[in-house]
Amino acid sequence: MKDVMEYKDFIGSVRYSAVDDICYGKLEGIEDLIVFEGNSVKELNSAFKRAVEDYQDHVKKFSNKDTSHTMKASMSV
Repeated sequence: MKDVMEYKDFIGSVRYSAVDDICYGKLEGIEDLIVFEGNSVKELNSAFKRAVEDYQDHVKKFSNKDTSHTMKASMSV
């Protein structure tokens, strides 16, 4: 079992908070802090994909960073 999600070569961590009864995660392998959450696996997956899309759009508009690659290869999944 993996505790990560993958979309467009981005990796998102997956965690569960029993206190808050919610699933959450963050985009891994990037310098910025981008988080997402959901009340179900379906919601978490949608939120993760939106986070990737939003991150790429934001970087294209406001930064010179290259979002076409991630540190995926250097992470142990």
